[in-house]
Amino acid sequence: MSKPKGNKPRKVRRDSRLKALPVEQRALIAGWLAEDGAPSCLQRMLSELGIKSNQTSLYEAIAYWEVQEKFSTVQAKAIALAQNEADTKGKMSVEEMEEAIDRHFILQAAEAKDSDLYTKLRTLRIQDQAAKSGGRIAMEKLRHSQRKLEQKDRDFKLLEAKFRRDTAELFLDWSSDQKAKDIVASGASRAEKIEALGQAMFGEDW
Repeated sequence: MSKPKGNKPRKVRRDSRLKALPVEQRALIAGWLAEDGAPSCLQRMLSELGIKSNQTSLYEAIAYWEVQEKFSTVQAKAIALAQNEADTKGKMSVEEMEEAIDRHFILQAAEAKDSDLYTKLRTLRIQDQAAKSGGRIAMEKLRHSQRKLEQKDRDFKLLEAKFRRDTAELFLDWSSDQKAKDIVASGASRAEKIEALGQAMFGEDW
């Protein structure tokens, strides 16, 4: 006799459960991994937390937690900066406040100069905004924001390429400059040389 058809219960992926662990357990696992390596960490996860996993899922979870932690840090800083902006202006609407948070978030996320991390942080920010808004309008905004994110990611990569090119051009210009040679040949520390070269190359913009 054939089994009646019906909706089967959805299996929860083991790595999904691992990624969703509370912060306290994440810290424990990250500490075990750093102290004793993956095999020992996996054994302790099973014996002390009742969590069975494998090395691939473990390292994926660690990477995911690091991005989540970075997102929380950048988000908190963006909110604080937007609040300071609102306090200075005296009053901001909800829409203006959200725009300010998003603007500061983008600037903070771009500081890492890591296009992959930037994309992941922006995606989390968009998902967070959609979750707060809810409904069809939020989903439409999500799709629109994803398109904007793709464009900003392309712009960010172009800026990275321009930065590398400009840096190479500056190096060529200054490699033959006597003042730069004097700074490099001086007995100053590495940090002092960097500061002196920066001031010489960029002036007030340094």
